[in-house]
Amino acid sequence: MSLFTNPSTGPLDQVSVSPAFQRDGLYRAMDYLHRNNGVLIADGVGLGKTFLAGELIRQGVHDRRQRVLLVAPAALRDGPWERFLIDYDLKNVQCVSFQQLASDPRVGGDGNHVLWHDPSEYAMVVIDEAHAYRNPDTDRAATLRRLLEGSPPKQVVLLTATPVNNSLWDLYHLMAYFVRNDAVFLEAGVPSLRKHFAEAEAEDPEDLSPDKLFDILDAVAVRRTRRFVKRFYPNERIKRGNTEITITFPQPEVLREEYDLDALLPGFFHRFAHALGADVEAEGSPLPPPDAFDYGEQLTLARYAPSAYLLGDRRAETFELQAAGLLRSGLLKRFESSSHAFARTCRKMAKSHQKFLDALADGWILTGEALLAWTSTDTEESTTEFTPEANGGGRRDPAKNYDTNRLRAAVEADRDLLTAFAEEAEQITADEDPKLDALIESLAEIAEEAKRESITPSDERDKRKVIVFSYYADTVAWIHERLQTACEEDPRLAPYRGRLATVTGSSGGTEGILFGFAPDSSQAPKGRNDDKYDLLVATDVLAEGVNLQQARHIINFDLPWNPMRLVQRHGRIDRIGSPHSHVYLRCFFPSEDLDALLGLEDALQRKITQAARSIGVEGEIVPGSKATDQNFAHTKEQIKTLLEEDASLFENAEDTGALSGEEFRRELTEALQTPRLAQSIKTLPWVAGSGKATEGEGGFIFCARVGDHPRPQYRWVPLAAVGDLRASGAGEDDMNAAAAGGGWQVAPESIVDDTLACLGKAVCAPGTERRLPDPIADLAYAAWEAARRHIYEAWLESTDPANMRPSIPKPMRDAAELLNDHPPKDLGSDRLYRLLDAIEAPYDTRTQRMMRRALDAHEDPKERAEAVISLVDELGLQPPPEVEPLPEIEVGDVNLVTWMALVPEGG
Repeated sequence: MSLFTNPSTGPLDQVSVSPAFQRDGLYRAMDYLHRNNGVLIADGVGLGKTFLAGELIRQGVHDRRQRVLLVAPAALRDGPWERFLIDYDLKNVQCVSFQQLASDPRVGGDGNHVLWHDPSEYAMVVIDEAHAYRNPDTDRAATLRRLLEGSPPKQVVLLTATPVNNSLWDLYHLMAYFVRNDAVFLEAGVPSLRKHFAEAEAEDPEDLSPDKLFDILDAVAVRRTRRFVKRFYPNERIKRGNTEITITFPQPEVLREEYDLDALLPGFFHRFAHALGADVEAEGSPLPPPDAFDYGEQLTLARYAPSAYLLGDRRAETFELQAAGLLRSGLLKRFESSSHAFARTCRKMAKSHQKFLDALADGWILTGEALLAWTSTDTEESTTEFTPEANGGGRRDPAKNYDTNRLRAAVEADRDLLTAFAEEAEQITADEDPKLDALIESLAEIAEEAKRESITPSDERDKRKVIVFSYYADTVAWIHERLQTACEEDPRLAPYRGRLATVTGSSGGTEGILFGFAPDSSQAPKGRNDDKYDLLVATDVLAEGVNLQQARHIINFDLPWNPMRLVQRHGRIDRIGSPHSHVYLRCFFPSEDLDALLGLEDALQRKITQAARSIGVEGEIVPGSKATDQNFAHTKEQIKTLLEEDASLFENAEDTGALSGEEFRRELTEALQTPRLAQSIKTLPWVAGSGKATEGEGGFIFCARVGDHPRPQYRWVPLAAVGDLRASGAGEDDMNAAAAGGGWQVAPESIVDDTLACLGKAVCAPGTERRLPDPIADLAYAAWEAARRHIYEAWLESTDPANMRPSIPKPMRDAAELLNDHPPKDLGSDRLYRLLDAIEAPYDTRTQRMMRRALDAHEDPKERAEAVISLVDELGLQPPPEVEPLPEIEVGDVNLVTWMALVPEGG
């Protein structure tokens, strides 16, 4: 029970956290911040993350007299946060945008000093929309790491409603900003945090909330969802400005909009699929051997993966092969988005091919880092904008190492094919685009509906406000061109005349447009709060953070390749306090070719996976391209659900139970509020148990305690049927025991220790019937002995200091050995030992690569040692805190608290 009660805390002060669910979340955030020096506040959209962070900021500034830095997107800096800091007397807290922080030279920028104080003087750093820092290989992430350098370490508060975007590694990288020791969760049975995430990801790459991470995330993350608030905090009231409102959410409605893809370029799609290699047999790689391509009809993308043409035994580079796969996928998505975006991309790629050929003529090969700018760019469009022509940072390799004749032929054929594609797509004008025709019909319907349903002019204006989203800035420009004309010429769109705006990552003026589109809900500052726009066309630079709930319509112009992007977009208008009872999400689908499009993307994703595995590489080489098997089926199911106008994606997307134990805690809290039940629970003797029927797997859940250690231990011990035992070749003793157990026997080889898996099996409803037949009850003794032994052995492993030492990567070992053998003369022994402690730790792949480059940068050992020290200082590497091994125990120290049997059918 101790695991699920709220921690004791001091009184709250000035910041308003009046709803009970916010207070409960704040108490837990304060506890996590104290324990871990960091906390991830991952409440769902509109549940008050600002207020939780605001109270943490106030405590730092007013109670502890510390300096606190707040980092947020520019629109949130100038809107909600500016007003919040003024309202709660936090004017001495500086709030900077992501771009401002990145420009300060003290954290690696090349602009003016932005921060009011030296970075070392900040005791707490709060990051709003923290998922923007989830990719550790970006310049933005490097900036944050430099900001967090120093000792003692800064407290870190991360705010995001979407802590997982592409994979579970997003969470790992966010946690890494404050979790400095890979073995810090040893007491939770996790000797290595990185290894634990790798195992969780490997179990099911498409499952973004596996049970395996429950114990870790419940120790660092505050996560409540809309469904959770509706269930446990009904009729709660929350302040909005100077008034209080009852917490309610609008009802999401999904509407399907169809268009004829083939009408755009008749017969083109099937030729294009062939060009992408959909019918090329390539078991080991999405880039087959050069001779396997149909030159002039299929894109080899050799310009982006020239290592496939190396002479001798040198192998192709995984990065290049994955990049080629991503480029194919990107071309497909651009094609579906708009003919304009597709044509522009083909032109850019053809131009890049010519540059490659020019370099080849001079005896050089532009190698596989041609996409470096695409993978490391810091703009908000880095996840949506497709820039294959980027050559910045690329290396040159002598052409003599390559089969230049075949490579030149492949690149020339690709250049000509891309040019032909561009010329064909450029024949389509905006006035001829059937997809834009369908968009105009949707907007006309929205405007007419707003006029019909509204009561006042301002009500009509809010009801017709609509955001049109596209993944690509080129498509946004294409849409804007047509809508400008349509708003002037089509009388049905007259309400939008002069009230159209666009937002992309490079367009500038984003904050002013947001304030003009939704001045009330975005909390636009005075002087910038005129209502100017009703129709906003934007990329996903607008999909996160800002409150645009004045609007009630979102249109997704592109096929929802990533349904979670739609959830993020949806969060702009589906929020507590929306003036609309219903909000509408229109999704565009090709009427005839949807299955073909999804099938082609599925094939391309599989080939990206094969690219990595073909040369024995696991993991994620290119961001967004995991080397594990890709299961596109789940995404296809979500897309088909949207096609059927089912809104469950938006209702259930936040319900990722592995992110916290709030639901269990709240259920226990409510139970303890009933005096009789509370007394029964508190006086329940240890070893007491019960049982219930189950339609699934039978077995036993045990809750145990080791000595006086406060953390409970959970185990699930399943049952095996007699038939299963006989098939597995069980001995006579096991068969006899199974017969005595009503045809069942415990299966100790299948014990599960995931906390959430165990607790999930124990969940009961008020009306759950107790069931525990004697044969099953008799098996409880054998099951407990198996669980007890399992707990003891796992604990014993954690008492050995050798098991606490995580594996140190070779680049870090080499660096430590170099410093030991060649320490600089002016380096004191204390400084040397501290450097060695900081280096000999299990760092991520990015840090390992940087250390290897530092080691390889010089011939002279002393110069190499200086390069290593400089890198340690640059990255702010710190010695990890000591983790004490668990105390030694005996089997008898493992005590049973309570248990429950799940009785299968026939048991």
